[in-house]
Parts: sequence; C-alpha cells; structure tokens
Amino acid sequence: MFAVALLLAAVLTNAADIVNAALAGRTNTAFVIEGLNLTDKPPLTFTFTLMTPGVPGGLHLLDRTSTSVSNMFAVGDVLRAEGRIDISRHGVFVPACEKIAVVGHRPTPPPVDASVSDVAAGRFDFRPVRVRGTVHETFHDEIDADWSFIVLNGDNDRLTVAIRRNTDSRAKYERLTGA
Repeated sequence: MFAVALLLAAVLTNAADIVNAALAGRTNTAFVIEGLNLTDKPPLTFTFTLMTPGVPGGLHLLDRTSTSVSNMFAVGDVLRAEGRIDISRHGVFVPACEKIAVVGHRPTPPPVDASVSDVAAGRFDFRPVRVRGTVHETFHDEIDADWSFIVLNGDNDRLTVAIRRNTDSRAKYERLTGA
C-alpha cells in the first residue's frame, strides 16, 4: 500500500512542475496534464503546445504516440496528455507523450495585448496576441506560396509575423498590404 502511494505522488500534474522536471533532466518522471490546443498546425512535426495554468508560453510536448498530432486535433480541443520526461533525439530533456486524447472542447481565449519585444522574446508563444507596431516590410515566401510575412518595428525591436494562406489573418494581411 505504501509503495502505491509513492508511485502516485511521482506523477506530475502541474505544467510548471513538468517543465522543471525536464529542465532538471529527471528522466522517466511521469506526467498527466490537460490543456487547450491553440494551433491547427504544430511548428514542428511530432510536437504540440498546450495552454495550461502556470506556464505563460504554453507547455511544449513531444508526441511519441503513433499518430500525427497535426491531423488529429482542432483548435479549441482540450487535450489530456500522458507520458514521461525523456531525452529527444537532439539530447534535450523533454516531456514526451505516450497517450493523447481529446477530453472536451472550449472557445479559445481572446488575444492578449503584447509588445513587439514580448512576442519577439517568446513570452507569448502559441497564444493569441494583439501587437501594435509599424510595418517595416511585407513579402511572400519564395518557396512555399502558402506563406506571407509582415515585419513589424516596435519597442526598439523587430518581429516577423508568418501568415498562412486561407486563414482569417491572410484576408486581413491582403487588406493591409493590398497584395
């Protein structure tokens, strides 16, 4: 009975604790976490980010399941991820998911007002933000026509914003730039 209680206590359920365990290199530390999925296309294959309390930029997780996260989950899905702290193929300690399931759906939060410097520093990664700045440049990707970019100046910093074709943001981009 005592051993079972110790095993249950080792499962992390708080995003900040999961991040700290990964930073400390505590491999095989188990976790179970729920959070809101805010992106329909993850930035890297086999990764995704959950918005959870305690980690302002979101909890970045490595997908070690046999599925492709980008094809399974919609924006607004509440996901439950279970896994362990592991070492990625790049030698970095990461929360690696062994099981991911949709447990609900809710509206995404409204955008947060942020400065160009805050966004450039990654303080609001994968979160809806509203940024004010001066448009320095706009351009289309030369290799992948589905992407366009706006370069903003503000707060003595510069931010490049990527915009995918066929999104609400793309329509706003085209109105802004006339392109």
